[in-house]
Amino acid sequence: MTNPLETIRRELADGVREIAISKGVYRVSPPEGSGTYLALRGLRDATLDFNGAELRGLANTRFLLLEDCENVVVRNLALDYETPPYTQAEIVAADSDGDWTLRTLDGYPAPPPALLREIWPFQVYGRETLELVNPMRMGDGFKVVRTGPREYRASGGVNRAGGVGDIVVWNVFTAGGKADLGGGAERNAVHCLRCRRCVFEDLAVYATPGGRAFEEHSCEANEYRRCRVVRRGPEDDFAAREVPRLRSAGHDAFMSRRAVVGPKIIDCVAQYHCDDAVNVSGVFAVVSAVDGRRVRLVSISESPFAVGDTAQAMGMDGAVKPELAVTAVEPQSAAATDAERAFLRSIGLWPGLAEQSPAIASEIEVADAAGLACGDPVISNRAQGSGFEIRGCTFGHNRAFGMRIRASNGIIADNTVEATEGWGLFIGPEYEWLEGGISHDIAITGNDFRGCGVAVGGTAAFRRPLPPGSLRNVTLVG
Repeated sequence: MTNPLETIRRELADGVREIAISKGVYRVSPPEGSGTYLALRGLRDATLDFNGAELRGLANTRFLLLEDCENVVVRNLALDYETPPYTQAEIVAADSDGDWTLRTLDGYPAPPPALLREIWPFQVYGRETLELVNPMRMGDGFKVVRTGPREYRASGGVNRAGGVGDIVVWNVFTAGGKADLGGGAERNAVHCLRCRRCVFEDLAVYATPGGRAFEEHSCEANEYRRCRVVRRGPEDDFAAREVPRLRSAGHDAFMSRRAVVGPKIIDCVAQYHCDDAVNVSGVFAVVSAVDGRRVRLVSISESPFAVGDTAQAMGMDGAVKPELAVTAVEPQSAAATDAERAFLRSIGLWPGLAEQSPAIASEIEVADAAGLACGDPVISNRAQGSGFEIRGCTFGHNRAFGMRIRASNGIIADNTVEATEGWGLFIGPEYEWLEGGISHDIAITGNDFRGCGVAVGGTAAFRRPLPPGSLRNVTLVG
């Protein structure tokens, strides 16, 4: 059967912009030396219709990358992997310390020791219910070691809930048999970078190579319609498995970072994934020095500012400060100094975040820097994902939150959220993640939260709650 990805590449090169793929199951590999099955760069005004086809990846890496694309539609496609990018194992013995002997189940990989360096997230599901009984075993010296061809030993960990007969699931980070992709975007199933008005319709994602199902950065008005991030049921699975699949995405289902206009997520389903169903935010930069109107900033990833932007700022105590007007931007960014890196490590960020992330320093000039101090988070109003819409979706049975929103001017309507480990809906900045902004003007109407709650507020440095009145015009109705 012809590889549909080769067909797409050839027809796009010939100038074709309406491409239809025949329905079928296609076992595919990424191009030699690439971490992406299909990369689309600079594409405009094109439609890729897969007509219900399934791509079954032979290497556990990213399926689809859209970079600097505009008005591209991808529809009617299912994504899965020949070998699940995770393993499932039964707890066959447990001692009084909560150390477990594990046996990998038929139909799932038995990772070698080299692939046990990174196993996040490690979760436990009840044997009878197939629902989470332990959302995350980690910390306190947690490790997994191989003790036999299909046998492992798990020890340590803060949360040791689970017992004999329960099923543990953990990611196996591989790419074509090679260890560890090295993190980053190649672990996402679908990744968009600086795209405008791109649409994904009727996509089903049954697994991801450890990352998100759909992730976008610095995009504008992308849409996700009737997309499904779900675990594949035994009635539809292509292989016999001793226990049905318990996991879908290895991380968030839908993540949007620094969007100029936030995404529309309409009539989608996200269940049994390993983090938030939806996460829409920008990224705070932290003030490291103020000299007159010049402000030096340090951030853990790109935190864009442009001349003419307005920006939000708050103190380390969470107090919202007067809006800033950006009058100049230093065009070059540089690595943060050792002192700035040490400062990042001192301000109560999520454990490991400052150490694992690149520290980037930049400078802006503002009309009035009075009141800004070291440690204050600052974020452009232009790059928070504001203008988002989440409507008619079904989320739940996942670790972490249903919807995690830091953007503004949004609509959250007619969704059903059930059995999330954290809040069904959380609105507000979180300093420990350097995720903002400070939300305002959000209409929350007609939603159904089952077994989970709604929180509006956010956190300042060292996870202190924001002062009352920090968020504005957030309405919760029906």
